[in-house]
Amino acid sequence: MFYQCRQCRRTFAFNDSIRFCPYCGGELTEARENYSSEVSAEGEARLNEVIDSIWGEKARLRSLFISEVRSCITAFNHYAEIRIGTELPTPADTEFARQYDRFKGSESCEELLGQVREYVLELERAIPAIPGDLYADVRAKVEIATDDVEETAADLYAFLERECPRQKKAFFREQNLRIEQIFSREQLKELYGQVLVAFEKYERCVKENDLFAAFPVSASYGSLNDYRRRKDRESFAFCNEGDETDILTAEEAAQEYEEISAYMKEQNAIPYGGFLDEDCDIHVDAFWRGLEALCRFIDHCMLVKCDTKFFCLQREEIRQIEDDIAFGRFEMTENALRGARKLKTRLDEKIGSLADR
Repeated sequence: MFYQCRQCRRTFAFNDSIRFCPYCGGELTEARENYSSEVSAEGEARLNEVIDSIWGEKARLRSLFISEVRSCITAFNHYAEIRIGTELPTPADTEFARQYDRFKGSESCEELLGQVREYVLELERAIPAIPGDLYADVRAKVEIATDDVEETAADLYAFLERECPRQKKAFFREQNLRIEQIFSREQLKELYGQVLVAFEKYERCVKENDLFAAFPVSASYGSLNDYRRRKDRESFAFCNEGDETDILTAEEAAQEYEEISAYMKEQNAIPYGGFLDEDCDIHVDAFWRGLEALCRFIDHCMLVKCDTKFFCLQREEIRQIEDDIAFGRFEMTENALRGARKLKTRLDEKIGSLADR
């Protein structure tokens, strides 16, 4: 039987009775029988191929193949982001504000001084963990990570028969990776020494004047709003976009460090006269101000901006790959499907290896 589509105007022969065009879905009408048997057979074979590609075995393979490719892309994107992210330094969190609130809840000077002493000693252990040469340390680790990601990307793109649009050398441009040491380990050690000197006088003040002399009367340290709180002018890698935090630029950091260092040296030079000292507030204030500044400097001693999604496939590229598959630019075979599943297994193994780092 011969048919003609009202919509796409195709004319073809087919043995079974059908109502809609397999090419476009339009309504069919019967056409005149003006084809030779040879042409009719050729047309029917082509039609059977079209129908198979839409509803038959090829369609089944294509659907499974697209699903596996999507899983591979998702796995690769996850691996690429996590592999690079794991090599970035984790910022310290001294939790000064929370600890300050805990200190204020102390019921005796012995309890307070024990908690503060323990906290100050923990800071001494935190400072050596800061890299001495932050740029060299992070750059070397990220270099290795990007080698791994680039090798994995080559595997994925080779399977997809496409050229990888992103290269490692482009990743190390400043807009993708920026590493800056805001406060050095030596600076923090020096300030920590000043805080220890202030703590010795603070401890005497509290022991001799009890909790009445434990906290400054003119400031509420622990609340950043009360001490030069800043809006984040730099995109900090570990803060959500739009967050407000007291991150300093390099110029501000240098100036503030000099100010607090000079202040601590000046205050530490003032001797504490014991119980009869009429002005112990200056010693208490110096300790808390120095401790708050030290904690803030430790928490924000580095600025690391990194585009961990640099190698990830984006939505438009994924759509193009799916279009290539849908429009038959890949040969749909069981071997192709097995290849996609093997690739997914390799990617899952790489993701699993990250847990051991």
